[in-house]
Amino acid sequence: MKLRHITLKLFLLSQVLISAQNLPSAKTNGSIVRSQKTANALGLFHIGVASGDPTDQSVVIWTHLLGDSVNDVSGIYLVALDTGFTQVVHSGSFTTGAQMNYSVKVNVSNLNPDTHYYYYFSALNENSLTGRTKTAPSTTPSEGSLKFAVLSCQNYEHGYFNILGEFAKLNDLDAVVHLGDYIYEYGKDSNSIGREHGPNEVITLEDYRNRYELYKTDPDLIRIHQQYPFIQVWDDHEVANNAWKDGADNHNPNTEGPWNVRKSAGYRAFYEYQPMWPGQDSSVYRSISYGPLAEIMLLDTRFVGREKQIYDVTDSLVYVTNRTLLGGQQLNWFKNKLNTSTAQWKLVANQVYFSPFHIGWAAVPPYTANQLENVGLDSWDGYPMERKKILNHIASNQIDDVVILTGDIHAAFANEVADPVNDTGNGYAPVANYDPITGMGAGAVEFVTPSISSDNFDELFNPFIAAFIESKFNTPLPNGNAPNPHTKFLDMDRHGGFILSVDSSKAQADYYFVDTRLAPSDSMYFETGLNVSKGTHLLNLTGTNYPAKGSQAIPAPLKPRTYLIGLDENAIPEINLNLYPNPAKDVLNIKCKEFAGKQLDIKVYDLSGKTIRFIRLKKFNGSLKLKLADYPPGNYFISFERKDETHIRKIQIVR
Repeated sequence: MKLRHITLKLFLLSQVLISAQNLPSAKTNGSIVRSQKTANALGLFHIGVASGDPTDQSVVIWTHLLGDSVNDVSGIYLVALDTGFTQVVHSGSFTTGAQMNYSVKVNVSNLNPDTHYYYYFSALNENSLTGRTKTAPSTTPSEGSLKFAVLSCQNYEHGYFNILGEFAKLNDLDAVVHLGDYIYEYGKDSNSIGREHGPNEVITLEDYRNRYELYKTDPDLIRIHQQYPFIQVWDDHEVANNAWKDGADNHNPNTEGPWNVRKSAGYRAFYEYQPMWPGQDSSVYRSISYGPLAEIMLLDTRFVGREKQIYDVTDSLVYVTNRTLLGGQQLNWFKNKLNTSTAQWKLVANQVYFSPFHIGWAAVPPYTANQLENVGLDSWDGYPMERKKILNHIASNQIDDVVILTGDIHAAFANEVADPVNDTGNGYAPVANYDPITGMGAGAVEFVTPSISSDNFDELFNPFIAAFIESKFNTPLPNGNAPNPHTKFLDMDRHGGFILSVDSSKAQADYYFVDTRLAPSDSMYFETGLNVSKGTHLLNLTGTNYPAKGSQAIPAPLKPRTYLIGLDENAIPEINLNLYPNPAKDVLNIKCKEFAGKQLDIKVYDLSGKTIRFIRLKKFNGSLKLKLADYPPGNYFISFERKDETHIRKIQIVR
């Protein structure tokens, strides 16, 4: 490329390197004490960048500074339409410190709908990775469809996050929907592959912070955050296993302190390390609109309303009418959202398995059928009357095109969602008015994502048991009933995720798996796709995946920005260019004998990249007095352009 065409690029790159030095001052010099354990090639911004919760006009951008200091640190951020940052649309400064655990979070507003943007941060003469994000559409998206990666359950000790790196390469996703279990709070796991996340269980705020920092060093997690905005909820392991609003199976208040203290620590660390703000009641339930095509309704099935689990299907308390998973306030909010949404596809981001899950038929002595059925009571099977309320609400209000997105269970499923008959413990509740051949009687569909790396059924038990359950999942029982007629696809022993594509005619989930979690790998393969047509609740298998979008944005660069990043040419040679006094008050003297006798363009920019002064000299005589009296005090940049050569300097105006 010609150097003339990268004038603004050079300007902005120069700005990044030197502007932070003169932003509002920190308490001291803003130095960072670096941890040798977590320092890497990304330097100060050691765990990358991220964006999230896009609207049609805004998006949250995030980063985190490596440090352990009482000193505040100031820096800048820029948002542009291109990777070279020649088209800056937003810029600003930030200050972070110990109180915020050196996280940086900015809600960038006044953006255009359905548009890709690039952003990065700079502080202490270091630059972050460039991130790429995308706003939601306000009308039908330009490509006519939306594509979301749906993922959950990434255990650092259990394996590498290979599916994340592969999904990052797809390059045509609108966003990533992460359904929780972003971290695991356990101490050392007996199934660890050697990626140790520490010997002790996570309990304190510092514990949770350290666990997030470790997880976020995974290169595939860094990469997918860098490329797409995230839409997230939490599951139980963000605090403790099998949690409810007042406790968790994996929390002992006698040895681990009050539950609310631990839960608050988990909440705080989650929000410090994710590109989002709390929703209602400091929870994660909220909705995100993607124009007339889709609305994503995100539920909190763990902490805001869930009553304590009952692990016995024969216990009549399981079937109490007012027993709740969501809590009254969230349930009313959810039903109202379903009623009032004008979007064609109502996408429900739901952590735990929604459909009935029956494996009691697989019991062999000493286990009974009901003992195996108890396994599902941490999910919606443990709150069947509230599930019935939701399905009755969908049916009575004739709400079509509800697609439930689920994680948690560490296996892949695709279900037609129908209301089972109220049954108190035979383990195989039939489904009323549901035809598994035609799909009639179903009120929604459910796509369940496998785990990213957390142990699947074959790893939790053994491959033979997993294969047996999978092969017999819908084999008719002696009474003639299939135990799970609503399930149209399942896989219990592979790791991966699915891509959800929606357009005006259908919603399709394409399941992808990786060849291993035991080592870094770039092997991913398509297994199958299932779609549901508009206005129906019938799942159809398809042998082909949804086509890639025709128009794709340039991926965010793999490496952090440097002074001349992205240039094909060698660095521009230095010249004897003198600007004085600098800082200047009213007049800046410019002298350069190498420009003498030649045409010269002089441009003055403010920190947003806006040109505030332009001078064209057909023949520069070697010196110029530039008047500054009309400019407010502050930092500026001045560029000198001749032919294919550009030089940029920083100036400061004081009064």
